[in-house]
Amino acid sequence: MAQAQEEINQKGGVKGIPLKVVIADDNNQPATAEQVANALVKNPDILGVVGHFASDVTLAAGKVYQSGQLVAISPISTSVQLSGFGNYIFRTVPSDRFAGNALARYQFNQLKKKKAAVFFNSGSNYSKSLKGEFTTALFGDGGQVVGEYDLGSSSFGAGDSVEQAIKQGAEVLMLAPNSATLDKALQVVAVNRNRLSLLAGD
Repeated sequence: MAQAQEEINQKGGVKGIPLKVVIADDNNQPATAEQVANALVKNPDILGVVGHFASDVTLAAGKVYQSGQLVAISPISTSVQLSGFGNYIFRTVPSDRFAGNALARYQFNQLKKKKAAVFFNSGSNYSKSLKGEFTTALFGDGGQVVGEYDLGSSSFGAGDSVEQAIKQGAEVLMLAPNSATLDKALQVVAVNRNRLSLLAGD
């Protein structure tokens, strides 16, 4: 943003008006993002928004931007729910459909394995989206998800979950954590001890 601002302003701005950049912090929280979005929509000097980070946060703020007709583009959010969300909401990265398909193809074509266990966070739109797209692609190619483990559950235990996945015949562990469950996903990696192949989202 700073580079674009400098380039535009060195050329005289937009119709003679210098471009200003406003920085807002949503703490990567949907409720805070809605408050920030409401404030931005009400400010007639705001021409567009670059953000937010997590898909859940982008979806929450996106409702406000869509109703307020303020263009927003997320450089990070991948949830399939953002596809067709509205004509004011955009993103620069492909949806989880592409990532899910690529992971399933890699499991089949490179790893030559059919059975996977999926670790995800049921409280995260991104995590559920990637899990769903991977599972659909895997089933479509004749594979199988032998277990699903919720990293967001208070009763989740990495050791027990990995052992259960192995007993159920998993050959691959697919990790789809969000930022809040990254530590638990790393625990899964540690207790796996290189026994099963690992796949993961972004």
